[in-house]
Amino acid sequence: MDHIVGAPSACVAGNLFVQNAKASLASKMQNYDYLLSIAAVKRFQGSYQSTLVAQGAFSAYRTEVVREVGGWKNVLGEDIVLTYALLEQGLASSYEPAAVGYTNVPASCNALYNQRKRWGMGMLEGLSSVPPWKQGTVYSRYFTSVNLWVIYLDMAFLFGLIPGVLLALCGYYYLAGCLTLFTAAVGVVLFASTYLYQKKLNIPFQNDLLGFICFLFLFQAIQSTAALHGYLIWLLGGKGEWK
Repeated sequence: MDHIVGAPSACVAGNLFVQNAKASLASKMQNYDYLLSIAAVKRFQGSYQSTLVAQGAFSAYRTEVVREVGGWKNVLGEDIVLTYALLEQGLASSYEPAAVGYTNVPASCNALYNQRKRWGMGMLEGLSSVPPWKQGTVYSRYFTSVNLWVIYLDMAFLFGLIPGVLLALCGYYYLAGCLTLFTAAVGVVLFASTYLYQKKLNIPFQNDLLGFICFLFLFQAIQSTAALHGYLIWLLGGKGEWK
């Protein structure tokens, strides 16, 4: 709450951990998604007062500015759209890693797929409501512009990296080679840095070797496929649904 009361933040996102981390393989993978990927992105964006999603599951908002931008919209990505609207006004959206909350994540691969499909649609809802060039600060314009590239990255992962690795294993280095290994090494360094930082907070979290291995090698394929499905539904005028 110091971000709201003692600093000029319009909203602040907390550090979410997975409550049901042992429920299934799907939840074990998400444990590391929240612990490493989501935390790293929010911490980086929050360093520039431009956290793109003050997630509805665990965030605080300044009431008067939420009212000024029209409140929560009836869309799939309501927290994304609201955060973008606040950033459009040049207001700060921050992140507090020491404020920890726990969330129950989808325990089946089907539920995970549907959630990430909604998140993909929600990202496009946010970009449609406030395009990057209409954002209020240079940092929010930059980070929302990066989000546009997420669509390309999802396609590159599914149609470039995965086939490239399979071809490389057969001795054909058309799409994957030394630079791919370098990129993987950089990813390991980033994950290790985030893991050590989270550990310094002295907040208990549940480790699972199988969950971590599946997170490294399977999770992104599920997420990118679901996200592309969501992008396609949104681009074709579909509304999506909660299920």
